[in-house]
Amino acid sequence: MGLSLTEIEQRIQLHTERQKVLSSNVANAETPNYKSKDIDFNKALNNEKKQLAVTHEKHITGGPGQSGIIVTKDDGAWKDGNNVELNEEIAKMSENKIMHDFYMARFAGYAKKFKMVISTR
Repeated sequence: MGLSLTEIEQRIQLHTERQKVLSSNVANAETPNYKSKDIDFNKALNNEKKQLAVTHEKHITGGPGQSGIIVTKDDGAWKDGNNVELNEEIAKMSENKIMHDFYMARFAGYAKKFKMVISTR
C-alpha cells in the first residue's frame, strides 16, 4: 500500500524535526549534564494516524515537540554528566537525511504526476 501525499508530507516534516533534534545533540556534545534527545518514531507515527483522523476543527493536534515524541536518553554518561556520543549522532543524522531524501523523491513523484495530469487537460 502506497502512502498518501499527506502521509509523505508528515514524514518529511518528522525527519526535518528529527534533524533539528540530532543537530542540537551534536551542538551540545560538550555541554555538562546535557542529555541527548531523539524522536520516538512509533509514537510519532501513531500521532500521525490520529492527526489524519481529525474530523472537527477543534480537535487537538500538535507537532513533534508538543506531542511528547521527543525523548531524552538517560543511558550512560561521561564524567561531566553528558551522554552525547558524537559518532552515534552523526550516523543517525546520515540515516535521517537518507530517509528525508527518500520521502522528498516520493513527493517529487507526486508533483510530477500532478503536473502531467494538469498539462494534458
